[in-house]
Amino acid sequence: MHLLYFTLRLVALELEQRLQHMYLVEAYSQNKDELMLSFVSESQEFHLRAVMTPSFAGLSFPAQAHRKATNTVSLLDYLEGKRVKKVSVTPWDRSILIQLEGDFQLLLKMHGKQSNCIVFEREAPIDVFRHHLTADLERELTAYQGQIHMEDALLSATASELKRAIPVFDKSLAERVFHQMQLAEDKAKCLKQNLEQLQSPPAFYVHKQGDDVHFSLIAPNQEEACEQFENILDALNRFSALYLSNYRLAEAKKSLRQDWQKRLKQTTQLLQKTETRLQTLSQGIPPDEIGHILMANLHQIPARAEQVELYDFYRDRPIVITLKKDLSPQDNAAVYYRKSKNQNIELEKLQALIASKAEEMQHWKQQLDILDRAESIKELKLWIKEKEKVAK
Repeated sequence: MHLLYFTLRLVALELEQRLQHMYLVEAYSQNKDELMLSFVSESQEFHLRAVMTPSFAGLSFPAQAHRKATNTVSLLDYLEGKRVKKVSVTPWDRSILIQLEGDFQLLLKMHGKQSNCIVFEREAPIDVFRHHLTADLERELTAYQGQIHMEDALLSATASELKRAIPVFDKSLAERVFHQMQLAEDKAKCLKQNLEQLQSPPAFYVHKQGDDVHFSLIAPNQEEACEQFENILDALNRFSALYLSNYRLAEAKKSLRQDWQKRLKQTTQLLQKTETRLQTLSQGIPPDEIGHILMANLHQIPARAEQVELYDFYRDRPIVITLKKDLSPQDNAAVYYRKSKNQNIELEKLQALIASKAEEMQHWKQQLDILDRAESIKELKLWIKEKEKVAK
């Protein structure tokens, strides 16, 4: 709801008051797809931050601007020193228009992933902030004027039809208003009251719903944790800070989770493979016992035999033993004794590896559990730093 026409209309009204007698003194970017505009008067300063990334678009209004010494780009220098004449919202659209002296106009087009800042001179576009949106240089200012169709809205049979009639509604708002209209005796009055409430809300709300952060002009459900604000700029500042913090935390968790789940999977697979190998070795006839059977039956083994069937006195049954035909029965027994010695060494290594990988698997499970419980980037960084110290 932070990018709806109703929200931007109220922002424009607030900016109209705040930017009176102010001059645009600086426009710059120090983060990709983020534009900073700074305005000053004789006694005050005002800053506007427009974030226009593919993952998030929104406006915030920091009390102070901290421009970096490096990795910052100055923009729109031809507008520096221009006085603000007027601020308004484009009719039934999601754009804020800042009119400057000299027939220049800054359009903050807050259209989600297609958001942009467009400079107009005498109604014609001359410059854009996000240059890959080339179509923005071809649209005249009048193109950013929408319409609503009240008669069609009253005849809507579904929430989707209501949204088409009033495009400034988003899906959830259209569903909410449509539901109320279905229950109302006077649909026209119900729709009018909703529009009036959206244009003059008593307060502004920032709340979390699950892992998501929301801005609203309408009071959310009582069971949801909610912050209430009287001023829309304060509310949007809080929303942007919470949303971006939440987004950065989610992205950090996502990156770590992918890495740690991969490590857990690799560890689990190696543990299973090792356990299978250990089971195979443990279930087979020990090579030293085969050596003992050979030594007890030397007189029954033909020369240059490649295999022989003898009595297995360990299991009380016949056993077929593979031999090397170029070796004597004693030497063949020695081969099995050496194999037994090596197998015992392998068994010890497998058991040690299983213990190590079982511990490592538990470690990654604990890491993922703690990752899920981290509630802030700061908490996550401190936890990772502490883990690195322990590891050293």
